[in-house]
Amino acid sequence: RWTNKDHSTLFRFVDAQESAAAKFYTLFFDNVPGKRDFTNTETREIHMIQYGDSRGFAHEVGHSIGFPDHYYEMWSPEQCTYTYRHNGDDIMSDHNSGYVTDDEWKLLDKNYPVK
Repeated sequence: RWTNKDHSTLFRFVDAQESAAAKFYTLFFDNVPGKRDFTNTETREIHMIQYGDSRGFAHEVGHSIGFPDHYYEMWSPEQCTYTYRHNGDDIMSDHNSGYVTDDEWKLLDKNYPVK
């Protein structure tokens, strides 16, 4: 479920035949230690590593409808290393605490208008 304070949407699961015919994304549950969830937009696959992580799934669904990651790698000269910067309010930046932003809802409405 994608949600924020003003909007929500539901996604439904379909069988493999219907998915292939409609060119939907296929969901895989992988059991590979050390790997992360990911979405492959070319093969239209969502791979989930951690079973039951609905917020991680919501982040990966964001990729399937065209949203990029919103976290950034930044060089820290003080620490002499790269660090990640993210926005805890944005699901495409931090799936543990974030929600779908108003800008993402606007883009979703633009790209997938309700008929």
